[in-house]
Amino acid sequence: MRKLLLSLLLILNIVVSAFGQKDSTMNLSLKQAREYAFEHNYDLINAKLDIYKAKKRVWETTAIGLPQVNTEFSHNYSIKIGSQVIEANGQTSTFKFGKTNSTKIDLTVSQLIFSGDYIVGLRTSKIYKSLSETQKNKTKSDIIQNINDAYYSVLVAKENIGILNNSIDNTKKLLSETELMVKAGVADDISYDQLQVTVMTLENSLSSLKRQESIAKYLLKIQMGLDIDNKIILTDSLNYFTNDLDVNQEISYKFTPENQPDYMLAKVQEDLQRQNVNLHKVAFLPTISAFYNNQSNLVEDKFEVFNSSSKWLPSSMVGVSIKLPLFTSGSRLAKLSQARVDYKKAQNTREKVSQSLRMAVIQAQKDLLTANETLIKDKLNRKLTKKIYDQSTVKFQEGVISSTELTQNQNQYFQSLNQYYQSVFNLLTAKNKLNRLLNNYEKQ
Repeated sequence: MRKLLLSLLLILNIVVSAFGQKDSTMNLSLKQAREYAFEHNYDLINAKLDIYKAKKRVWETTAIGLPQVNTEFSHNYSIKIGSQVIEANGQTSTFKFGKTNSTKIDLTVSQLIFSGDYIVGLRTSKIYKSLSETQKNKTKSDIIQNINDAYYSVLVAKENIGILNNSIDNTKKLLSETELMVKAGVADDISYDQLQVTVMTLENSLSSLKRQESIAKYLLKIQMGLDIDNKIILTDSLNYFTNDLDVNQEISYKFTPENQPDYMLAKVQEDLQRQNVNLHKVAFLPTISAFYNNQSNLVEDKFEVFNSSSKWLPSSMVGVSIKLPLFTSGSRLAKLSQARVDYKKAQNTREKVSQSLRMAVIQAQKDLLTANETLIKDKLNRKLTKKIYDQSTVKFQEGVISSTELTQNQNQYFQSLNQYYQSVFNLLTAKNKLNRLLNNYEKQ
């Protein structure tokens, strides 16, 4: 009874855990978000399936050059046996040829000895496998960049929400103080009404910003391969990514095109075109194969297949087949020339990709420097507008300035804060783009 009770409790615990898992909240650092995506992102899962498919394709091609064994069983029943009339010495006779039942068992073993198409096809299938692996690496790099950008977007929205919440609290505090001042006759109704308008404007902006944060989280979860109904909390902060960021070090990393997924894809395409040239070259070579055939026939009036005394008529043969194309009126040469043109175009494309990537890296480095310079200026601007806003708040409380001037200084401060966090986002995405081009996973 005690064991039964323990078993029931264990089952109940598993069921409760299964139903409660979807409602649980995931705490995610950027690293954890990427690691989750590596296992659950739909595009990456498909890329892994493509690799598996390519491996099977390699074996499919390999198997063509291995022994092939086929067997055949056939049975014919003649409803009416054909007859033939024979005339001899002025007399005609009718004879029936064949038996009512005829059975054949056939076994054929074939082996490809030499085929240029097979050799080239095997090499090409391995290149396709390499293409799938390269595509997977490119997909992984794209996912890292997308998750990073989505993660930064959520953090920026979160920071702006915090700023607006603080601003609403401070403005409501001023509103309460102004209400008392109006009742005391120290302030006019216009100041009170102006602050009310400010509070409502801030609250509308807050609602809009919360919706933006929600959308940014949805995008992040989609990139991760996580159900969009799951709840997530981001544990990293913007300061975590910017405090130790050394822009000069970021732009000092050496760019090697050969390690870049886009370049590698262009290189694989070039290899495929080279194999296409080889395929048209081997079209001039012979195809040699060998075979062995064993056949047994049974012809009886009755069905005697399973009768041990039945007289089977065996036959067997072995042979070699050589197929050599002799004359095609120049069509093979024309196809070879076209393949060589396509190969040259693939070489040009690969070189173009290399130069384009070099240019993209230079542009990304310049963008990172620009983003860093902009952030430094916006950081100083945020500090100055904060100082102006704080002084304006004190002056408003002392009755030195109007609520209109206070609102103007407050808006100026909010704009500087928004611009500051936008600059932080631009800096991080510029760094992210550069590391994507450098194929530097550890720095992304």
